[in-house]
Amino acid sequence: MDLAAFIQSLPGISGKAARSRILLVAYGLQQDGTIEFNAEELRKAFQRARLPNITALVELLPELCTGNTAPLLATPDGRYVLSVDGRSEVEIYLDGVAGIKPAKDALVALAARLTDPAERQFLNEALRCLQASAPRGAMVMSWALVVDHLQNHVLVHHATAFNNALKARSDSNKNVVIAIKDDFEKITKEVVFIEVLRGAGIITHDVRKILDTQLGFRNTAAHPSTVDVPESKVVGAIEDLVLNVIFKYPN
Repeated sequence: MDLAAFIQSLPGISGKAARSRILLVAYGLQQDGTIEFNAEELRKAFQRARLPNITALVELLPELCTGNTAPLLATPDGRYVLSVDGRSEVEIYLDGVAGIKPAKDALVALAARLTDPAERQFLNEALRCLQASAPRGAMVMSWALVVDHLQNHVLVHHATAFNNALKARSDSNKNVVIAIKDDFEKITKEVVFIEVLRGAGIITHDVRKILDTQLGFRNTAAHPSTVDVPESKVVGAIEDLVLNVIFKYPN
């Protein structure tokens, strides 16, 4: 996860003690591939993370390197690195922050409830993206799973209604008929797929709103931009889609 997105996903981060902010930013830098840092690099990381500067940063860093369980270690060339104890301290905090860890555990439990083995494996792979601090990948994969699930649901339960609603659209090719999974590729826009589902009465108005919202979020996650994609928001989006779409429209 990008450093700024990681830091901004943590509640009340700006009001935490200087020690906590330093360790969390150091941890975020590690996640971003930067293992060692000096005071100036850490100061710039604070700016990137949109955190207020710590005025006594230069004096505080050596203090965090003292003791048997010091959270930071000093390198011979005057740089710093998060110690094993420091990393453990951060991860204990992250396990309970904002319900993210419990929510991720809940998603694993939801995945176990999927009866289709291929869907269960696919969702578990998406959740491993979260474990690897890749929330964008988790969102993109989860959306793909939901679309695939709904396509199967249409073919099994509502093919006639779906085709009738598709044919009734003024912007559709009247010759398009959905008979097999590959036929859905003829519907080039996912927003149209959602509209046809609603027009055919296959999904409710509320479920359509969920799909429209999460499609927009998937689009944000799937394309390079300066918009942050917080892990906590991805966790909530996946839970929303699994509970309110996959489970409610079984195949």
